[in-house]
Amino acid sequence: MDVQLTGEQVMDNLLCCGGAVAGFTYHRAGARIIAELEDGSPLDPEATYHVLVNSFMYTGGDDYLFATHDPDGYDTGIPWREPVIEWILAQQTSAERPLETLLDDTQRGRW
Repeated sequence: MDVQLTGEQVMDNLLCCGGAVAGFTYHRAGARIIAELEDGSPLDPEATYHVLVNSFMYTGGDDYLFATHDPDGYDTGIPWREPVIEWILAQQTSAERPLETLLDDTQRGRW
């Protein structure tokens, strides 16, 4: 799903539910979220952003608010989990070569 959210709505979703993100980093500071875009600028609470989320999150799974914030979200028709599953299977992991050893340590979101 492609949803249009204000920066404040993005932060509301992170505050309620957390989650992994791309395109910016964030951390929780008490009862608020501090979010920074890749260029170092802060996430603007009043700006509008396009956010891609899976259908589970969009429909309120794990208490996310995406459908409430954008009831007209666009269904891209892309099965987002399939490429991830295919990539994991292609890695041919095993007990001796666990998936975790293939992931980088780039921080993408933190509490």
